[in-house]
Amino acid sequence: MDVARNAVIRIRPAVRAERAASSESLAPVFLEMARRMECAHDARAAYARAYAERLTRLAGRLSAEDARCREWLQSIVVEHAHRYLRALESWDSGDAALTPAPWRAVFALARRRAPKTIRPLCERVHLSFDLPLAVARVALPEGDRTMWRKRYLGATRGLSHRRYFVRAWDGAMLLIEATDGDSLKGGYATIEEDVMRALAASVR
Repeated sequence: MDVARNAVIRIRPAVRAERAASSESLAPVFLEMARRMECAHDARAAYARAYAERLTRLAGRLSAEDARCREWLQSIVVEHAHRYLRALESWDSGDAALTPAPWRAVFALARRRAPKTIRPLCERVHLSFDLPLAVARVALPEGDRTMWRKRYLGATRGLSHRRYFVRAWDGAMLLIEATDGDSLKGGYATIEEDVMRALAASVR
């Protein structure tokens, strides 16, 4: 796949959002973003609207968790969402260098592909690239890791693309276990390379 890494393709409207504290406060951000993108005929609008709906469903599920688990899962949801928002803001402001390679590839394709093909690509990158990094970034609570894995997977049960949530946990644990900078950097690079290969195969 020709990624055109150095090309700058701006798709308006650019998105700038303050860091939200919960899935409840994030959902309106994505809904408003979807509305503005639809007005601009932006191919990424369908993904933004689907994201808002997912956040609303997650908010209901997390409200049933105990306080400790709810806080941890909310932190993952917020970190995960803001990884996408940061990539979107970097790309739309013309800063391709700060946009992760998988998102550069998808956002460039959004200029010339139909919306129905862009939404699944956004799903793939966000769940297979951003999610393991988000889970790894949020401190794992003390206690049995197997138990926390069950709580994490329980909260995502019934959501689409469930296999990506399972893989993201496994990838995050590998990143968490990397004890030095070189190992962590190598783990990040491996995730990025895997996602880029999957993207290349899916758009041939």
